[in-house]
Amino acid sequence: MLIPLNLSNKLGSIFQIHKEKFILKKELILIQTYGIKKKDSYTCTDIKELKELLWELSTHNIYKRIVIDSISTLNIENNIILLFRLLKIKGVDIVLVCFEHEKLWYVDKILG
Repeated sequence: MLIPLNLSNKLGSIFQIHKEKFILKKELILIQTYGIKKKDSYTCTDIKELKELLWELSTHNIYKRIVIDSISTLNIENNIILLFRLLKIKGVDIVLVCFEHEKLWYVDKILG
């Protein structure tokens, strides 16, 4: 299946933010990987669920920012990083909430 790209889009970015600095705003989609489901969020407790949801989100141009809380609880595979980059090309920012302070190798910038 081909995913339409809008070439006029600005490129998105992949951000990393530490758990303590995480603030939820309304103009984004929240994907939780653990804990009690928050209102208006998705829950993906394993990598397969996350892949399926990211693929679905990549076929629609609804959200400009996706927050994954917390990326630390999943074993990230290369195909997930490719989905992050696909969304980035489509102009979507990916914000990875994590427990680590060291920058993840596939992240563009650390926030905060």
